[in-house]
Amino acid sequence: MAKDARVTSAISHWAPRFVSNGVLLADFEDVTGSLERWEDWCAAWSRRAAVHESLGRDELKEGHRLTAGEHLVRAGIYYHFAKFVFVQDLDQMHAAHMKAVECYRDGVALLKPYPGKRVAIPFEGKTIFGVLRGSGPVLIMAPGLDSTKEDRGRARPSTTSRSAATTSARQRRCATGSRSATIWMRSASPSGA
Repeated sequence: MAKDARVTSAISHWAPRFVSNGVLLADFEDVTGSLERWEDWCAAWSRRAAVHESLGRDELKEGHRLTAGEHLVRAGIYYHFAKFVFVQDLDQMHAAHMKAVECYRDGVALLKPYPGKRVAIPFEGKTIFGVLRGSGPVLIMAPGLDSTKEDRGRARPSTTSRSAATTSARQRRCATGSRSATIWMRSASPSGA
């Protein structure tokens, strides 16, 4: 059976994005190599995410906090990409979203040198949730409409190593399983530039 055109397109367009955000190349090739139908995308990535989640929870039981954190963050990223633009089954997509949030939250709190913590930012009568890492002045990273805070982790070391804290926050509500905020956009000019 030939691969679904949507699977072929996803593989060709998303490989660099997945790998640059923490998906192991071997996992990307293994998971996508086994897929033929787009309808199986979320389940296949969720199964691979569960492997990393299990490794992380086992390492935590053994007292290996940093290793546990790395596995759990990776699991969160995999769950995120499992539901990434997967709107064919909203229940499946929402379940993957909730696992992404859980694993990322649990894992980022264990990372070094700057553990992350969940923050709630009140904004125009709503609450925007983010992950704060580091200390010092805070750089707020706003992912694009097809991104979330869970896939911004690789951008942080360049700022936290320069004594600036970072947070990234989800800024929309759409068919991704998030129910916390509506789409809002603001244009701003840099202060002090």
